[in-house]
Amino acid sequence: MKRIEKFVDSMYLNVEGDHQEINELKAEMTNHLLEAVHELKAEGKTEQQAIAIAIKRFGEEKEIRNVIGQLFEIQKIFAKRILYIAIVCLIVTISSFYFLWQVEESTAQGISDTSSLISYELKDKDVITRDMKRKIEALVED
Repeated sequence: MKRIEKFVDSMYLNVEGDHQEINELKAEMTNHLLEAVHELKAEGKTEQQAIAIAIKRFGEEKEIRNVIGQLFEIQKIFAKRILYIAIVCLIVTISSFYFLWQVEESTAQGISDTSSLISYELKDKDVITRDMKRKIEALVED
């Protein structure tokens, strides 16, 4: 069974990625090979024959290494794209927040200025005349 472990280890020899994920994939590959060996032994093959057949059925070493390497490369590219999308979303969100904050500040300043002008018009007045009412309406409309 050490031959199976060596075979599986050789498949992941130069693979870069999450060590936990690599170990899980190695364990899964080992289990598949061990299952195949047990089935072949049940058919009457010797352990050495069963191991050789199971490894041969699994595929060529070069092809498997390429597939494993491509799998982790695709995973890296996907992770980078997700990161870029997240950064763009963050920038858009911050920009939108800043824009809306500026609009709100401007609106609040306008309301404050209008309130000050209305307050000035009403200062020390007991009665609101039509002329004062028109001035206040003009201020509010502006």
